[in-house]
Amino acid sequence: MRFTYISPSVAHMRGFSAAETTAQTLADTYTPASLHIIKKVLSEELAIETPEHKELPRSRTLELEQLCKDGSTICTETKLSFLRDYNGQAIGILGVTRDITERKRMEEQLKHSELLASLGKLTAGIAHEVNNPLGSILLYSELMIKSNQPGQMKKDLRVIHDEAKRAAKVMTDLLTYSLGGDIKVEFTELHRILNKVLDMRLYSETVQNIHVSTYLCDSPLYVQGDKA
Repeated sequence: MRFTYISPSVAHMRGFSAAETTAQTLADTYTPASLHIIKKVLSEELAIETPEHKELPRSRTLELEQLCKDGSTICTETKLSFLRDYNGQAIGILGVTRDITERKRMEEQLKHSELLASLGKLTAGIAHEVNNPLGSILLYSELMIKSNQPGQMKKDLRVIHDEAKRAAKVMTDLLTYSLGGDIKVEFTELHRILNKVLDMRLYSETVQNIHVSTYLCDSPLYVQGDKA
């Protein structure tokens, strides 16, 4: 399992010269996972090297990761076949390799795009099903808030309305993100957001006997972000 000839083009692919590569072992050339694939395939091929099953012109094409001189790795596609003597006996292995790193990167980008597209369709369906009942909650809670309700009841209804509105916004943001939309970044006042969140959580915290104390600075505190 030693190299007997290496094309000078390896210097362009891996950074090693042909002479340096020829002196390397397979473990110096391939990542552990790729080395495992090579050993497995070689074992399979040797197992069928019998006179009654031998298919002389056969070959195997493998995707393997190779180690570069600068410490990086490249994805390669190697077509392997046996070198044979006049009697058809395997005496070596011929490998023709090409760099497919860019192709693999493009494939990953395509997979990511397809995943986002699928996620967008799924999210659109979920958003439709969830937003319908949320719309009813928002509508009726708003009508009840405007009606003649006791002070505490109106405050509780406001919490219900705000929580439903927040849930609807979350669904909208999820749909926007999955379809590749942009986040709206603007100057946002943190105290206002914090107080709103605390008001929304007041009922839950009261039921669980949780008391929240806040100590905020006197002046407004602004950051850049999506206030939703």
